[in-house]
Amino acid sequence: MNMNDSFCFADEPSNDEVSPDRHWEVLIVDDEQDVHDITCIVLNSFQFLGRDLRFTHAYSGKQARQLIEQAETPFAVILLDVVMETRQAGLELVRWIRDEYNDHNCRIILRTGQPGDAPEEEIIFNYDINDYKNKTELNSTRLTTSTLSAIRAYNDIRTIEQTRAGLKCIINSTSNILTEDSSAEWLQGILVQVVALLRLDEMHAVHFGAAPLDGEWTIVATSNTSMRPLGNKLSQYCDLGTQQYDFGNPQISEFDHSTYVLPVSVNHCQGLIFIESPAEVIEKQRELIDIFINSAIAAYDKTFLLRDIVETQKEIAYRLGEVVETRSKESGSHVKRLAILSKVLAKHIGLSDEYANKIKLASPLHDIGKIAIPDSILHKPGKLSSEEWAIMQTHAEIGEEILSGSNLEILQIAAVIAGNHHEKWDGTGYPRQLNGENIPIEGRITAIVDVFDALASKRSYKEPWEPEAIKDYIRSQRGKHFDPEICDAFLSIFDKCLEIRNAYPD
Repeated sequence: MNMNDSFCFADEPSNDEVSPDRHWEVLIVDDEQDVHDITCIVLNSFQFLGRDLRFTHAYSGKQARQLIEQAETPFAVILLDVVMETRQAGLELVRWIRDEYNDHNCRIILRTGQPGDAPEEEIIFNYDINDYKNKTELNSTRLTTSTLSAIRAYNDIRTIEQTRAGLKCIINSTSNILTEDSSAEWLQGILVQVVALLRLDEMHAVHFGAAPLDGEWTIVATSNTSMRPLGNKLSQYCDLGTQQYDFGNPQISEFDHSTYVLPVSVNHCQGLIFIESPAEVIEKQRELIDIFINSAIAAYDKTFLLRDIVETQKEIAYRLGEVVETRSKESGSHVKRLAILSKVLAKHIGLSDEYANKIKLASPLHDIGKIAIPDSILHKPGKLSSEEWAIMQTHAEIGEEILSGSNLEILQIAAVIAGNHHEKWDGTGYPRQLNGENIPIEGRITAIVDVFDALASKRSYKEPWEPEAIKDYIRSQRGKHFDPEICDAFLSIFDKCLEIRNAYPD
């Protein structure tokens, strides 16, 4: 190798300052010490994007494997000899790196002093290497050129990989947005995702978020609770001064040296996210940050809007249920108990938490049809005549008809419950005398908890039953009024249901 050759390379343009402890990791694998020494001398002053080279040395294929497996930072470039402990040691290492260790990012430059043992054309076709050099032709210029090309390619591959990972992070985070509405929770969610997006979790840095509490900016999210404790005032760590932020147009900007600030606003709540990062990371990922933040804010806002809609439906269901119960001179607590008991039983028999919650929201409207029943029948203290009983029974179909015209899922479930909670397992119920599993499960669940709560409650025509009497009656109706499996499930949690009933007295 001609040590007098020199070559001047133009580095990639960059105005960013890079932390001095960041390097391009290079592994030299060769059984000749002179090759290691000369390589280090030639590439001693090499820099690319403000980062120099850090060399690791291996003198056999076996040792190289160990160093690759133990490395904390992946190698960007491997300068690899072919003939070492065996005539194929270098090629066997290539196979291992690509096929077993599964590293397809590092750039492998094959260097051989015995090209007859490793013909270039054959090697290029059969092995996943990125360059092939004959040591006798490899002067300082060609070594530097090859290394620069390899590191530039490695950097491009890593950029593509990070972009892909960032986009995946955006998709995952915005499809699994938390439903909490406090600024502490959504700020923490965004902070965690931004740190992951920028791959800053590998750095020893502190990232945190602040929101105005009681008129003063306060730490409500952090990556390090010892360095930035939750609840501390932001003014302890930085001075916002007179700086004004556009929360309606979130843009990350430099706050001070190596610290960036990102203003965000979700559900009419404002927050500031502070990120410690090298400038080059921010600039490289600025577009991804913009995409993520706008997607996350839109997803959070949509989540809160949907939550408001669900809460509105829930409130309407409870209010309408209470109106009906009040009109029939029953306690409004009945619909609350029925809702909670329905969910508990639905989950106990194996329905999903999501669907059990929908049954809970819908069940308060089970008797909505009573709104059409005359007061003379609804409030009659004595036994109803056969004609009056026939009219009373119509409330199930009326309720179903009232609710079934809605496109809202909760009201559609409520329609099913209203029309089926008086059906009986043996087919003797009303309004359609359905039997067995022909009765929708929502109706079978509501039927048993409705009877339980009615028996446990005081009415104008009766006193509340004792728990053992209620349990005996429900057991006697197994396979008659009630689905046998649901009846068994209810009896197994009877004490829990009794506790719920007592927690919401009339």
